[in-house]
Amino acid sequence: MTTLRYRRLVILSKTERRARCIDFHPRATVITGPNHLGKSFLIKTLFWTLGADSRYSDAWKAARVSSLLYFTLGDEDYAILRDGKEFTIFDGDDQAIAQFGSVSSGLGPFLAGKLHFGLRLFSKGSEKSVVPPPAFYFLPFYLDQDSSWTRTWDSFKNLEQMRNWKNDVPDYHSGIKPNSYYELGSEQSQLIKVRDSTQSELDMVRRIRDELVGQLESVPFTIDLAAFEEEVTAVLLECEKIQRTADGVRDNLVKLHNDRMLVEAQTEMVTSSLRELGKDYAFIKSADEHVNCPLCQATYPSDFSEVFEIALDQDRCEELLSRLREERSNISDAISKESAKHSNHQVEVAKIRAILEKKKEQVSLGDLIESESRKEVSTRLKGKISSLNDKLLEAQSNLDAVNRKLKALVSKEKKREILRHFKQEMRENFLKLGIPLMNEDKLNKISPSITLGGSYQPRALLAYWFSILALIKRRADENDAPVFAPIIIDSPIQQDQDTEHHLRIMQFIKEKLPEGAQLIVGVVDDKDVDYGGKAIRLNNEKRSVLLAEEYETLFSELEPYIQRSYQFRDGTLL
Repeated sequence: MTTLRYRRLVILSKTERRARCIDFHPRATVITGPNHLGKSFLIKTLFWTLGADSRYSDAWKAARVSSLLYFTLGDEDYAILRDGKEFTIFDGDDQAIAQFGSVSSGLGPFLAGKLHFGLRLFSKGSEKSVVPPPAFYFLPFYLDQDSSWTRTWDSFKNLEQMRNWKNDVPDYHSGIKPNSYYELGSEQSQLIKVRDSTQSELDMVRRIRDELVGQLESVPFTIDLAAFEEEVTAVLLECEKIQRTADGVRDNLVKLHNDRMLVEAQTEMVTSSLRELGKDYAFIKSADEHVNCPLCQATYPSDFSEVFEIALDQDRCEELLSRLREERSNISDAISKESAKHSNHQVEVAKIRAILEKKKEQVSLGDLIESESRKEVSTRLKGKISSLNDKLLEAQSNLDAVNRKLKALVSKEKKREILRHFKQEMRENFLKLGIPLMNEDKLNKISPSITLGGSYQPRALLAYWFSILALIKRRADENDAPVFAPIIIDSPIQQDQDTEHHLRIMQFIKEKLPEGAQLIVGVVDDKDVDYGGKAIRLNNEKRSVLLAEEYETLFSELEPYIQRSYQFRDGTLL
């Protein structure tokens, strides 16, 4: 059994310039003295030093103390200094090894690691389990004078910051849900997170896949994009080549038609000249630098008028007319040939355009690209779905394995066995303390409601606490058991216990103290019961637990730790 033991507590109030130290016996320390002398002050300060806040009196708050607690954890010596809200941990060589400005995010997780405290709780308003503050570790080891004698599990304040703690804390400390349960619980939470996130991603990918499948159904063929592009490009190039040739033929036809029209105009003019030589001669004589064709109204250069002057002679006009008719015939032949070429080219172009139109009817390039893109995405999505399915199956398989382990850890048989020992302890403790036995039905859960009233109530609660401590001790040697802390009992004599029951209570504490545990008791009268340790008697004349005469000596002891905490602070405060 790994144990925590307190060695020495130093308390210093710079405000009052008073101080006190308590050296604890490794087995038992009994602090006696009349009420209102500070027994509870000392005990509450010890837990305050460890980050577990109790309900403090106005006198305690006014003192504004700093404190140093020396303790042993297993075989290792440590010290913890609390100065305001700052905690500094020292090793056995008095070297600072850690420093925290927060209990919940700093000191709590640090101590939990050292104490093998594996409980995880949910803070209010959060869905993430966290290491609870140290108070939840110390709960079964501390019976305070304010609340522990009226109800169970209520030694510290601010416990309600955690959800469902009244069920989880007793289950943890009794062993119903041990450390391994919460270790597996953390693994379970991670696996559930992985499973759920994977399932969400899988659902999303499937929705996208289904949408694409619906769109792809409108594309009833499969085509090679590269081959299609090559084919279309070749056809377009051929079409462009033929079109250029056709355009050349067309331009040539236009020129030939213009030439023929010119020859026809010239022929008409020569023919007219032959009929009316006299009139033509007068016309030519009066011609301007440019001559207009009477048929097409085209304007011709004045060099043609010179031809007219030369051709006024009838013979020459007839010769010219014959030449013009021949030229017109040649032009007409050329037009026929070029027209045939143009028609052939147009037929070829029409065929190519028909081919392209047919392909366009089959698929447009945009549709093709979109189709191929969708198919590529669909293929990738299928691969993603397969991968996510594998991941989901693996997460679920791992989760099922963890759930089986969790179920085994909290099996009905195990819980029934723990409750059997609990009931046995309760019956035995009730008999030892002279308490009427409770209804068995009330003991079917590890945290029953105990309401007996009168002087029975505090004795019944003491019986309950030692039943819980017996369960903790029973599994203390297990590998995943937390460290066994000192048992601290403040003011066990409550509700005007008579002399017989007063003595019974003190003897009961001695008899039921688990082997190897450290005990600290604060009581007015210990009835001379020997706990095998030491007794500290608070002086009634001083009227204060802190002493002015001890201030300088204890200040000299505490101040070096405070200075080392200041030196350690830079860049390391959490």
